[in-house]
Amino acid sequence: MNPQTYVPGTCNIGPKEREKRQRMGLAGLMLTCGWTFLGYVWVFPLFLKMLVFIPAFISAIGFIQYNSGFCAWYGFREQQNTTDNILAVKVLDPKSNEADRSKAAGLTLVALIIAFLYSILVVLLF
Repeated sequence: MNPQTYVPGTCNIGPKEREKRQRMGLAGLMLTCGWTFLGYVWVFPLFLKMLVFIPAFISAIGFIQYNSGFCAWYGFREQQNTTDNILAVKVLDPKSNEADRSKAAGLTLVALIIAFLYSILVVLLF
């Protein structure tokens, strides 16, 4: 499959957009590890430990979008950017939009589950 081709519900971002998602995942991972470390060293109270959910979600959604070649935000907003333009292009086909929203919801749910499980582990172990 050509990485520059839009496929509804499968691929809606090109190589440059995928690199952005990878950087987002790495930044989220660094923040997640840093917050976990600080929570352990400074013995954060429970509500502060649970804040690790936010960078964990950012990291998870970033890496999931990078690996799948699909941006959840574009999927929800009925857009695609496989040609790596500055602005995303509106998808006009209703069936394509439905497939994109379904894929975006699935990716977001997986990222939420990963972030939630990590947050629970941080609370229980640290």
